[in-house]
Amino acid sequence: MGEYQYQIRRAEVGDASGLGELAKAGFRGYPFTMVYEPPSLAKAIADGEHRIVALLEPDLQRIIGTAVLGIEGYMAEVKRVIVSPEYRRNGLAEAMTKKLVADASRLNVHPYSDTRADQIGMQKASLRSGLNAISVETGKHVVFYHEDSDHNPLGPARESMIHMTSLKAKPESLYSGLKKWSPDVTKILIENMKRAYHEPKEKSKKISQKHLPSAQEVREQIHQRLDESKNDFSVLHDEQDVTVVQRGNIKMTIVKPDASGFIETNSDTTKEELDYILTLSESIGLQIVTSYENADDLEKVSLMNECGLTPSMIRPWQTQADGDPQWQVGFRKTMNEYNNCLHHIRIDHDVRQQLEDFAVGLEQNVL
Repeated sequence: MGEYQYQIRRAEVGDASGLGELAKAGFRGYPFTMVYEPPSLAKAIADGEHRIVALLEPDLQRIIGTAVLGIEGYMAEVKRVIVSPEYRRNGLAEAMTKKLVADASRLNVHPYSDTRADQIGMQKASLRSGLNAISVETGKHVVFYHEDSDHNPLGPARESMIHMTSLKAKPESLYSGLKKWSPDVTKILIENMKRAYHEPKEKSKKISQKHLPSAQEVREQIHQRLDESKNDFSVLHDEQDVTVVQRGNIKMTIVKPDASGFIETNSDTTKEELDYILTLSESIGLQIVTSYENADDLEKVSLMNECGLTPSMIRPWQTQADGDPQWQVGFRKTMNEYNNCLHHIRIDHDVRQQLEDFAVGLEQNVL
């Protein structure tokens, strides 16, 4: 497709049908089926979702692109960036990303993106929008449909995500926090960060299909297994895709069609509580659980290590209106043949250089 003209505006409820069609063409295999369902899309927009659409000129009747700014606290994720396949490679993804980054700044929140590590175009769009690459989260999310270069289906796989951010945090505060760690644990973190931007071993189609047959089947399997264990924890929130459970001083957000969990601890969380959550995660079919902890919180770092969670990535994060950003480390545990379900990566040269520079900086200033 040659050059074309478009206009970008905020999404309206009446856009829901066109957005569903766009997602079916340009976002195949996404684990959250609401992106394909006009009623769900209309409700999200009516409820205030910060979504933009790109309309093809001259009649502005066709939606050829969309993106969402997900605001949570003082952070805002640029996500669900979709461009119709025939209108790609003309700068539309970059234009929408820049628009949402500008919106975030206007709203006094910090924009970031978890950019798929197999999509160089989106990596460049984030980079040109002022976001810098910090680290890679290997296999963070699932996409249930992939194709090779000849458009042959490759099935489901776990996607690695590059954390790219506008947030400026002082590296010295990170270095000082990590210097308090055991050197062996720090080495594991740096080794994992370096390994993350290299190609993983080839996935097993048979194993990935077994554990990730479809978003609906994974969702239903995890829901059923959770229901069988429900007397052992409290359910704080429950909807089609997401369930939040609590056991004493620990919470976990379970993203059912994604086969993943995100742990939230507090100062009173015990080893027994964390061990329970990890055992539950494996038994219900999750493949990865992650807990983001402050790098300078030595008690939490010790707890994570004691329970077998491995430090694997770093991100700057704003938790308060005032004060400096905090450096958080992503501790994770994988299970249910996670390593056999990883998708390949293709990283832009400049993005890779930023990732390498960050990891080398850690090595030189901490070890």
